[in-house]
Amino acid sequence: AIFWIGQMGGRHEAEDFLIDLYPQLDDEELKEKVVFSLAQGGGPGAGRFLMGIVRDPEEDIEVRANALFWLGQSDRVDEDELMTMISELDEPELAEQIVFVLSQRDSEQAIDVLIALARESDDPEIREKAIFWLGQSGDPRAADYLAELVGEDW
Repeated sequence: AIFWIGQMGGRHEAEDFLIDLYPQLDDEELKEKVVFSLAQGGGPGAGRFLMGIVRDPEEDIEVRANALFWLGQSDRVDEDELMTMISELDEPELAEQIVFVLSQRDSEQAIDVLIALARESDDPEIREKAIFWLGQSGDPRAADYLAELVGEDW
């Protein structure tokens, strides 16, 4: 039922219903269904609501990670906000999810953020993941950074 309500995209009543339903749910699987439905069919209010889930340390980490993933897939969060979030979030798993979300974007700004994370992150796991995804990107700026990293002149 949650899925089909979410498929009524563009309807404020459906979005409002799902947002109101979410805090009443105890089952994490049902919460994830609401997250998915809001990400697929919701408007700006759904994006703000999902961002609240991502930032809420009281929420289950898997629900938060899924909300972040779906936000990233729907482009309801920009690269600058993702960069800011990476230092604010309380869970390393979420920071790694941000790196993945960035890697899935086809934008110059996402590559810029990944390079910045590879250079500047205090977390070695984040640096490692950013470097990995830069290597997968095929972007010439990423190749230049990787060559710089290994100290070779390509």
